[in-house]
Amino acid sequence: MKRDDGYLMEGDEEALRLDIKTVPALVEDQARWAGIKSGMRVADIGCGAGKTTYFLNRLVRPHGQTVGVDIANQRVDYAQKHYSDEGIEYVVGDIRQPLDHLGSFDFIWVRFVLEYYLEGSFDIVKNICRNLKPGGTLCLIDLDCNCLRNYGFSRRLESTLLQLMSVLEKKV
Repeated sequence: MKRDDGYLMEGDEEALRLDIKTVPALVEDQARWAGIKSGMRVADIGCGAGKTTYFLNRLVRPHGQTVGVDIANQRVDYAQKHYSDEGIEYVVGDIRQPLDHLGSFDFIWVRFVLEYYLEGSFDIVKNICRNLKPGGTLCLIDLDCNCLRNYGFSRRLESTLLQLMSVLEKKV
């Protein structure tokens, strides 16, 4: 698939930066909390350097599979070189386009991706959910204070978050 020329984080040092900042224990704790289990088929959307994909795969082995998807050829090349393992496949893909060719997943992990697509984030989530098996889990981790300082909230996201917080307050 063709790389998006507007990709904000391209460059020779970017894969290394992503690799260094990924904390395996934190990734594993977050994934367990979100419900990842052995034997699942998992997608890591926006896999970057592949380190997160590798550690998600460790949680689903020996019978699971993990697919890392990134828009940047350089990220996928780095991931294949440094984080290949049994049960892992890395592919170049644009999450704004249908991903039907990837098949369906029990668990889809999307971390630090949507902040770069503020205006199209809801359409991206709907697109990704087409690949989620019935009863599957979509794990979105994206509210990074750095992105909020740079980009702020879209009106739709702000409205949705306020509604979610209201519902959660009533349940707690």
